[in-house]
Amino acid sequence: MWPWFGGSPRREPISVGRMPYDYPWGAIPKEEEVRMLEEQERWLTNELNNVKERVGELRK
Repeated sequence: MWPWFGGSPRREPISVGRMPYDYPWGAIPKEEEVRMLEEQERWLTNELNNVKERVGELRK
């Protein structure tokens, strides 16, 4: 991790899954996490629909 996240790149690999819960911020509130995950779901669904549309175009 980078020094401003409370670690050193030599001692600890970057762990994106742990970042929101690491020093100095602490755990994010449950409501904010739900909102963030719903936003990610909408974005990923949109991206998946774009891929499906492109695959359909290429199959024609």
